[in-house]
Amino acid sequence: MDVQSEAIAGDFLEASRLAGQGRLDLAESICREILQRQPTHSAALLLRGAIELQTGRTAQGAESIFSSIQSNPSQPGAYTLLEIHAGRGEPASFAVDP
Repeated sequence: MDVQSEAIAGDFLEASRLAGQGRLDLAESICREILQRQPTHSAALLLRGAIELQTGRTAQGAESIFSSIQSNPSQPGAYTLLEIHAGRGEPASFAVDP
């Protein structure tokens, strides 16, 4: 893993931790920073989408989750969040694997 990839992985873990603590603004800010460096980072897209859904920005949340799926179609968490968005699940959880 190169230095940039390690930094991004560390930043994502921090964003995930913050989201889990309910500090959604900070977590989303870190996700935006990650996505500026690596626009197709599927886990950051997914976490940002979960935060957007949780904060009532459903159109943006769905768009972020769709982008996450396009980047990595094998993320089961992304499909779960889409089901939640469609009203068939429980409130979003912020347990997102890097």
